[in-house]
Amino acid sequence: MSGLSIEIEKFVNSLPDALVITNETWNIISANEQAIEILELKESDFQSQSILNIIPFHDAQVFQSIKTLECERTISFEDIIQHESGFENRVNIRVRKIKDNKKTYYSWLFLDYSEELESKQRMIDFMAQLNVANNKIVESANQIKIFQELVNNLNQGIIISNSNEKVFFINSYAKNLFLFKKKVITVSDIIKCFTHSVNVPLDLLHTHLLHGKLKSEVIILNQHDETETRCYLTVFTVENNLDPHKKSLVWNFVEMQEEMEMQQRMIDFTAELTSLNRELTKKNDEILKISRVDGLTQINNRTYILELLDEIINHANGGTKQFSIIIFDIDDFKKFNDENGHQFGDVVLKTVVSTAWEILEDNGMIGRYGGEEFFIILPNLGMEEAYQLSEKIRKAIASETCTMGVICKNTTITLGISTYVQGDSIDSLIRRADLALYQGKKSGKNCSVKS
Repeated sequence: MSGLSIEIEKFVNSLPDALVITNETWNIISANEQAIEILELKESDFQSQSILNIIPFHDAQVFQSIKTLECERTISFEDIIQHESGFENRVNIRVRKIKDNKKTYYSWLFLDYSEELESKQRMIDFMAQLNVANNKIVESANQIKIFQELVNNLNQGIIISNSNEKVFFINSYAKNLFLFKKKVITVSDIIKCFTHSVNVPLDLLHTHLLHGKLKSEVIILNQHDETETRCYLTVFTVENNLDPHKKSLVWNFVEMQEEMEMQQRMIDFTAELTSLNRELTKKNDEILKISRVDGLTQINNRTYILELLDEIINHANGGTKQFSIIIFDIDDFKKFNDENGHQFGDVVLKTVVSTAWEILEDNGMIGRYGGEEFFIILPNLGMEEAYQLSEKIRKAIASETCTMGVICKNTTITLGISTYVQGDSIDSLIRRADLALYQGKKSGKNCSVKS
């Protein structure tokens, strides 16, 4: 590789950023693939092309500092690279003077700032979404606090137990009524405090509770002073809308001498409790949506689409079911942002997602994998079926026009496909699809590639 040692060749080809190696007179002798693509270099021009043809050196002081740079020392500066196409981009250039086999070389590392700026903007957007979610959580917490204050001021006992038969809420009235000695209270602990039950025998109380309904006069033995209180007990079920399998039991104890007066209050309380529960459920649904949905495209975000993939893999391991995934990204997306602005870039993202979603219908799940990259899960589809669907999506997007005002552009996508095989992990399945995507990009873009 132009006379370089094997060690330097490996160094040049392993870096993810653009790297150029020059000789002592600054003539180019080597460059990695990233540099050849980004800086529009031609290997045939090596030795005859100087680094001065690439870097304009707007700062003369930087130029002089590099000329006098000592061996094994590095200098860093910013400059603007002008491409033949007229496109400009600001880069950070790190120059290091090195010696190898008694020869002097310079390494020039080019770091593109444009991706860093996009990354910062994505972080700002994410923090804004996080702040919205935090406000929702605080609002829900305030609602819970209001609920607790409301119930604690009632002149009747309220206990709430979960589906595991553990008590997670007990109001002040019920605490004084029972005076439990234990910190962790269960449904069995409540029943043990009953010395008598009028409507339902004591030994059948627990069986009735399994059905979520109970009405009975009971006598409660106070665990501290062993005094007894006759109460009318009503137990009813409150469902969790986020998880229908999890239900809570609400225990309401009304002392018999106040039964008629409290009956109406109980009706009012139940209505208010139901209203609060609906409101809390609504807030929780909103928070859950924020945590699972990409704000711009309104499809699954990276975290949730990978959770779905993990579930499908766990279900598939040990079985015979097959499924496939597709990873695709928008070709030359950065060019849309650079030439037309980020608002048009958002239009492109939304158009691509809308078109893919329309083609996909009920055949799979789609999520935003990151930036302009997307992820599709295709349950029950093998490689050939997945490839046919991939091509259908690709052609539909290629024929779709992205429009914002007077700007009308067409875009294309490149897709990589992999099919699950027994023993696959998330990483191995994604790695194959990612490699297929890379091959598609390398072979000219706007294509579907099988792994």
